[in-house]
This record gives sequence, C-alpha cells and structure tokens, in this order.
Amino acid sequence: MKDLVEIAKVSRPHGFKGALVAKTDSGRDSALSYLTTLFLGKSPDLTTEHQVLESAWMPKGWKLELSGITSDAMAKSYRTFSIYALRKDLAPVAENEFYIHDLLGSSVVDSYSQKICGTLASVEPVSTQSNDIQQDRWWIESQGNIFSIPATSQYIQKIDVSQKTIWLKNLSDILTVE
Repeated sequence: MKDLVEIAKVSRPHGFKGALVAKTDSGRDSALSYLTTLFLGKSPDLTTEHQVLESAWMPKGWKLELSGITSDAMAKSYRTFSIYALRKDLAPVAENEFYIHDLLGSSVVDSYSQKICGTLASVEPVSTQSNDIQQDRWWIESQGNIFSIPATSQYIQKIDVSQKTIWLKNLSDILTVE
C-alpha cells in the first residue's frame, strides 16, 4: 500500500478542459506548487494516479491540470475528492511544523493533570475574508463528546509527532478532566 498523505480537496471544476480547483489548509504555500504526481480519491485506498500538467495559485485555491482529466464532465466527477501525495514526495517540515495527517488520532493530554482528555479528531482551517489562513481550530473527541480549541500557543504546550501525543494547557474553561 502506498504511504499517501491528504494535502487538499477538489472543490470544483475550472473551465471546460478538465482543470480542477483545489482547496488546501496551507494556501499558497502548498506542496501543490512542486509536486509532479498526485492521487485523487474518496479515501487513500481508492485513488487514481495523475501527473501534474500545470498547477497555479489563484485567490480561491489551486488550479490543477492533471493527466487523464480532459473535460468538464470528468472534472465534475472528481468534485469533493481528496487529493493525496506520496509522503516521500513531500518536503520535510521545519521545526515546530507538522503535517495535519501526522497529528490526527494523537492522544491529547492535559499538561496540568497529565491525564488523557481525548483524541485529535480533525483540524478545521479558519480563514479571513481574503482566504489567508489565520489559525486552525482543532476538534478533540473526549468521552463521546467533541470540543474545539484554537490552535494557538495559548492552548498548545507541546507536540510529539513520533509519540502521537499533544499536551494542552489552559483547559479549565473548556473541559473538566476526570
């Protein structure tokens, strides 16, 4: 099985020749600027491989022209599909940067009590009117409930990707850890 990482979602077709518009959490800084092979599908196990013929940043997302997608009708069939890349093709992340894919499913620990208070279930990008990302909102599943926090240093104390553990602070206003 390929080691695929979700990097974007197809939002809509662009034009009549099969181009797609993709939304990413990283905006203009996306790996879509340099990748030459992408995989489209509803899940990592159900993808089709495409060569990137052209990628261009636009204010509302990335315009992608991919091999094998040659008409508006074909492009429409990919609407809402995820876009994946091989992990080996992605640039290494800098210190204190992470791929969302690597954080999902991490145990969330209250730094004060050292007790597990949930699991990181999803990440929602929060954007301004200009579509530039300000901060993410992290959704944490805890004992059948879900709560969210802004992904800021006010709440995040430490992240250990290799141990899949996130330590949060200042949680007393959000949740009671038993």
